[in-house]
Amino acid sequence: MGRHLVEEQFIRANKDITAIQTLLADQPFLFGDVGTAADASVVPMLRAIAASVTKTELRERVAGDPVLMVYLDRGRAAMYPA
Repeated sequence: MGRHLVEEQFIRANKDITAIQTLLADQPFLFGDVGTAADASVVPMLRAIAASVTKTELRERVAGDPVLMVYLDRGRAAMYPA
């Protein structure tokens, strides 16, 4: 089983996060105006990273990005209402 150094893990995750940001550049959800199964998967994963009690570069990357944080709030409201 392969293992990646923490730095490699961040580089890989950062590529995915950048792709998500690109998709969100001009639309509220990953594939348009309405949340899809992809959003229902991505939102909780990114929220878990942003809310981690362990301070990591990945947490700072997600929690420090206003576009992602607005997306996470929008996704939670749309797909997981209280």
